Amino acid sequence: MMRGYHVVTGDGRRIGRVVGMRGDFLIVEVGRVLRSRRPLPMAFAHPNDAERKVSVTVRRDSLRRSPRVNGTLDERAAAAYDGLAA
Repeated sequence: MMRGYHVVTGDGRRIGRVVGMRGDFLIVEVGRVLRSRRPLPMAFAHPNDAERKVSVTVRRDSLRRSPRVNGTLDERAAAAYDGLAA
């Protein structure tokens, strides 16, 4: 489980932290003041257990615009947003 791992971009900028997992998605809490939870496909996540961080191949603003996770996650909508829908 990656709960509590920091989520960072390829250039090392912090985006948020992992607060859970649902299906093929990590749930990432983003924002410093107005926090929200967003889905991140595992296909775009590269965990580093030694450093307790997850490097991602998506842009910071893309994750912040992804569908919100409010108790439930619409995996189909999240996959469609990220271009992973079948």
